[in-house]
Amino acid sequence: MDPSIRYAVIKLAQRAGFFSFDSNGNPTEDFTCSRRACLVKTEEGSSVHELPYRLEQEKVQSIINVNEPNLDFRPEWFSKMKYVAVLQLGRWESSAKHLIQVEDSEFLKGLKNMRQLRYLSLRGVSRITKLPASICKLSNLRILNLNGCVDLEQLPQGIGSLKNLTHLDMYECYLISHMPKGLALLSQLQVLKGFVIGKPRPGGNYCKLADLSGLENLRKLSIHVDINKKYDAAKRELISLAKFKKLRSLSISWSRLYDTPKKPLTIKRIATKKFTGRIKSTRPPPPQPPPPPSPLMDPVSVPLVKLNLHYFPGSKIPDWLMQWELNNLKNLYIRGGSLSNLCHGKQDKWAVKMVRMKFLEKLQMDWRKLQELFPGLTYLEIVKCPKLSFIPCDENGVWKKAD
Repeated sequence: MDPSIRYAVIKLAQRAGFFSFDSNGNPTEDFTCSRRACLVKTEEGSSVHELPYRLEQEKVQSIINVNEPNLDFRPEWFSKMKYVAVLQLGRWESSAKHLIQVEDSEFLKGLKNMRQLRYLSLRGVSRITKLPASICKLSNLRILNLNGCVDLEQLPQGIGSLKNLTHLDMYECYLISHMPKGLALLSQLQVLKGFVIGKPRPGGNYCKLADLSGLENLRKLSIHVDINKKYDAAKRELISLAKFKKLRSLSISWSRLYDTPKKPLTIKRIATKKFTGRIKSTRPPPPQPPPPPSPLMDPVSVPLVKLNLHYFPGSKIPDWLMQWELNNLKNLYIRGGSLSNLCHGKQDKWAVKMVRMKFLEKLQMDWRKLQELFPGLTYLEIVKCPKLSFIPCDENGVWKKAD
């Protein structure tokens, strides 16, 4: 943001009593003149502990976590915020360096009283293993951000009661191995990140990808495929993507899932052990016989414009991807995996204009072949693809078409 614009925004926010700011324009823990509270770590201690003494629960409209690492809310106080609309308890930065944790997630049961809550973010908060069933009573909730909750193992079965939910982010929730059936009931859902295709369970009492095809408002979908699952079984689920008629953006990643950690993660106060190991190098599965013809394999007219493939274990573009007429595709991002050939279908050519390829050690082609594959290319970014030759990228691995 331009400094002058930032200065003007801060002045307007101060005048409106939106937040309290210090001399540098940073939000402070002083929330006596506002109905919006900021959680700010100070030399004196945690602002969480000051809330019960300096703010009446009934007056709170929003709580924003600026840099508070420990969410030690008193359950009896937290449960009385009946009129709060925004709870940004997790981190707002894209970097995971800012660590946040809870000593006890018992206070989250107080969410059942917050019937006006529209936005809830627990992004990057560790030591939350499950969400209380009371979260399913938030009938006005629009956005639920669980991104980076590395200890979260499951979602409540009653999540389908959140009829107004439009955005659900479960990306980087490494321990979630299956999706609850209720996801298919979220009729207003527009963005879903972190849907898991895991190992089949006895009884099949979990949400499959095909169950989401009835969500007519879904525009953006991110899927995580467990490579421990049999390749053909995962492919059968991915074939059901043909039913998603209005999808605009699709991202699929392949890696191992962990049902439960072998040993409990030892987490010290303010210093959390970062969970790693989501992506592991794998060999592509052995060649499988082609599946029997399916009516779902017929091309459908889907206006897909953005496609991300991360760590795909196969050597060529998968057949199930050819369900789409890819002429509308504008952005293609391929990261990692075993792809050695980008040809697809009968025409082989892609209509995309922007291509990003990273860490593709087996992909081999020269600049002439690449131009033939992507005749409409205007932007190309390449990172650590050693077998791509004679590509006229700059020192940052970027090529742009001249105006």
